[in-house]
Amino acid sequence: MSEPTKPIQQPLSTAPTPAPAKAAPVPVAEPPAILSQLQKRVDTIGTFLKAREAEITKDVVGGLTSKRLIGLLLSEMQRNPQLANCTPESVYHAAKRMAQAGLEPGPFGHAYPVPFANKDKGVTEMQCIFGWRGLAFAATRARAALDVDGEVVVDGDEFEFWKGTEGDFLKHRATSDKPRDEANMIGAYCVVTLPDGRRKAWYMKKADILRRKQASLTKGGDIWNKWPDDMFVKTVVRHSMKFLPLSHLSPTERDTLSRVYVSEDDAETVNDADVVAVTDAPKPTTTAEKALARVAEIHPEIKNTEG
Repeated sequence: MSEPTKPIQQPLSTAPTPAPAKAAPVPVAEPPAILSQLQKRVDTIGTFLKAREAEITKDVVGGLTSKRLIGLLLSEMQRNPQLANCTPESVYHAAKRMAQAGLEPGPFGHAYPVPFANKDKGVTEMQCIFGWRGLAFAATRARAALDVDGEVVVDGDEFEFWKGTEGDFLKHRATSDKPRDEANMIGAYCVVTLPDGRRKAWYMKKADILRRKQASLTKGGDIWNKWPDDMFVKTVVRHSMKFLPLSHLSPTERDTLSRVYVSEDDAETVNDADVVAVTDAPKPTTTAEKALARVAEIHPEIKNTEG
């Protein structure tokens, strides 16, 4: 009779017991004193704006309300504390420009409140910068276009573009796996569907975009560093807007559109005293006047829209 089979004894593991996982570090909250100072600055600006809400309401277009606009600006300050360092007067003027354009700050990228250092005055001032999606939204809202779309071209993409007597041809396949940063982007384009259904395309090479960037008020700011692809597209979209048909628009619609498409550099200066008149003609003094003067240069047919 055979002996019963004995179970195989596995040798005990000599591997050391793994150390317990370290707990994730607890995020350090801002000191109450800093939060309190931020809230005080936001409250001060909020009080300043609410006292002038009636003035902002006079400029609001496009369904935007002054109450909503003020609330969105204060929310942006909570998200970006640098905005709370801006002078209340500059925040008010930025709010007025957004109201006149009917574009609001926030996640849709229609308008960006951006802090700028005014070295002459030793203060931080808020400027309103419109995003390319804001330009596109304004064009479709005014019925100057049915659709506006844009994209960047990255080195390695499949891209063809030409203009001909039978129309524009554009073919783009985003096949490159390179990052969408300034080093790798080679250009940008936009496609506009006109009110009569025709589609027009514009393409701009990187060198032309960077040349315009150097003339921009925002060239050294975070907006070009953080969102270079959006700024590339915005440059082309703004260029294409010069060719939109405007004859079917009312004077009010033209003026509203002009306040959106005017260049930030033409419409705004950090210090109006630094602006030098180059002719004997009266110099525009307000943002709206500068905007309309610039649009009159681009679109001579709408110089006189009052009558």
